[in-house]
Amino acid sequence: MGAEAPKYGIMLMETTYVLQERGTHMMKMKGLTAAVFTGLLMTALFTAPASADDYVDEYEAYTDVINEYSELYDASSARFALYDLDSDDECELLIACGHSSEDRIVEIFTLVENVPSYAGSLPYTTEFYEYEYGDGLLASYTGSDYQIVDLVTLDGDEIDAETLIEEETSADDVYANDYPVILKPLRLFGSDYLLPRANIRYITKEDLRGFDDTLLRLARNEFYARHGRIFRTKSIKHYFESQPWYNGTIKPSKFNEDVLNDFEESNIAMIERYESAVG
Repeated sequence: MGAEAPKYGIMLMETTYVLQERGTHMMKMKGLTAAVFTGLLMTALFTAPASADDYVDEYEAYTDVINEYSELYDASSARFALYDLDSDDECELLIACGHSSEDRIVEIFTLVENVPSYAGSLPYTTEFYEYEYGDGLLASYTGSDYQIVDLVTLDGDEIDAETLIEEETSADDVYANDYPVILKPLRLFGSDYLLPRANIRYITKEDLRGFDDTLLRLARNEFYARHGRIFRTKSIKHYFESQPWYNGTIKPSKFNEDVLNDFEESNIAMIERYESAVG
């Protein structure tokens, strides 16, 4: 797995930093991939939504890393996300892992000649968000009365973390944006769905193991997304628009729940009961 994962601590200081726009003010949408098509008369370069094929290489390349972590941690304590930190059309692998609050960290791997390479680690992060003004990822750490927001970028084959916000705050006033990066349980690595084949089978509590409130909400809405429903909530809209299978064409006011089959209706009700029980 490479070098031992380093850990670092963050001292809360009185200085307060603000998020700054770095580089272009044009928002760079992650999860978009550039493809070059050549024709007899012209060559066009354009950006299109990521398809399943775009991530096959990353899934295959990181399989051994995922398998190793799956042996060390169960689905409730380890999660992953694929995210392109440096806009090179190759995703880095983020793994949030640990058995307790004392040893939880986020380890990041990048691909060097299609081989996973350890890039560094971060303290266990409360939330991840896309950075709207350039390359990188925002990592938010929130305590009972403070917050720290770091901009995490890739410098060569290693990560670099720059603190943008460090301040005392209340739980109701922590940083967030409309583009959260969703970490999924390790068992879902390689799947584009939170609940694979849930439109043709009944799910169980085991399918929801390791799901937090955010994942439960997305899983419940995944049934509507399968049928092309458009979402108004920006974070939900953004998540499904980043999925290769999603084709949102039906406005919420026009969506007819009669399109849901018996499996889907039962599974939605099951998730709602589960949400109530754990909430």
